[in-house]
Amino acid sequence: MMIVREKILTIGSPGSGKSYAGLTIARCFPESHFFVMDSDDAIPRMLATEFADLKNVTVFACSNWLDYVQALETVGKKAKEGDWLIVDLISEAWTAVQNYYVRTVFQKDPGEYFMKVRLELDEGAKKLSALSGWVDWVVIKRVYNDWLRQIKYKVPCHIYATASVRAARDADEREIKEMFAGGKMPEGEKHLGHEFHTILSAEHLHDGWTMSTIKDRGRKLMDRQPMPNFGLGYVIAVAGLKPKAKAKKKEEDKK
Repeated sequence: MMIVREKILTIGSPGSGKSYAGLTIARCFPESHFFVMDSDDAIPRMLATEFADLKNVTVFACSNWLDYVQALETVGKKAKEGDWLIVDLISEAWTAVQNYYVRTVFQKDPGEYFMKVRLELDEGAKKLSALSGWVDWVVIKRVYNDWLRQIKYKVPCHIYATASVRAARDADEREIKEMFAGGKMPEGEKHLGHEFHTILSAEHLHDGWTMSTIKDRGRKLMDRQPMPNFGLGYVIAVAGLKPKAKAKKKEEDKK
């Protein structure tokens, strides 16, 4: 029977437990392999400390767009049904693709490019746009969406992604503002919230980590639900995924 794939996005401020939650899933599912695209070196640090027992995690350091592309290519070849892809932080992938575009098209470091744009504005340009809507952004979004589409439809594993948060802006579409009615929205490409079945908000309160539901399908909604172990508290208890019984499998193999 085909396993229904999880597509979970967890948003939150630094220290809210987003990355930690992903590794609790790995601890609860030792027979599955976890491929992690890591953008801020948080995962290796945790694997060296409180999650040093995990042997089922492969980390890809993603500091630029080509790192994300190459990591996904490897995951596509190695991942199996029941495995997981963790993208931590997926909001950084949107920044990475923009930087890649600027370096490729304008042959400049992004910081240097935007500084030049700002200086030209001071010199009296009547109208100057850093990136043109009908030229640059169309290409940037196409490159990014092709990558995201592979994650959504071509890799066979479950998806757990994290994103940092930002406040709503006047320019945000009404539909997106209504989805994130609490005011906290994910950093990154503006339609990111439409790409996941489940969106949760992580918080670190004085008495521990909690999760609240922003969007979910046919599942119990959570409002600052205590969540010390996301693998047990959500993936198993709410989503209903079950770890493989290693011992049982070995017994069956002997028969």
